[in-house]
Amino acid sequence: MADDKLVGLKFDGGKSRLDLLDPYFIEDLGKVLAFGAEKYDANSWQNVPNATVRYRAALLRHCMALLKEELVDEESGLQHTAHIAANAMFLHWLTRHNLLTSEDSNG
Repeated sequence: MADDKLVGLKFDGGKSRLDLLDPYFIEDLGKVLAFGAEKYDANSWQNVPNATVRYRAALLRHCMALLKEELVDEESGLQHTAHIAANAMFLHWLTRHNLLTSEDSNG
C-alpha cells in the first residue's frame, strides 16, 4: 500500500470552460469596451434607448465591413470582429435581463 498514491477528485462536469477562451479575443473585446467607455461612459451601453435594434444594426454594420474585407474599424483602429463581439455581448446582456421591448423585437 505504500506505493499507492492518492488521487484527488474534482468534479468539473457541466461547468463553463473559460480556459478555452482565446485570451487575445478577450483582450481585444476589452479594448473595444474601453474605447466605448472613453467615447461615451463606462457601461452606458446598458441604458441606450431602443438598444436591441441599435445593437443589431451596429453588429450588422461591422459584419458588412468584414464581408467587404475591411478588417479594422476606421474610427477605433480595432478589429471589426472585436466590435461584433461587443455588440453580441450587449444583445446577450439585454436578453438575459429581459430588457427587450416590442419595438425592439419587431425592429
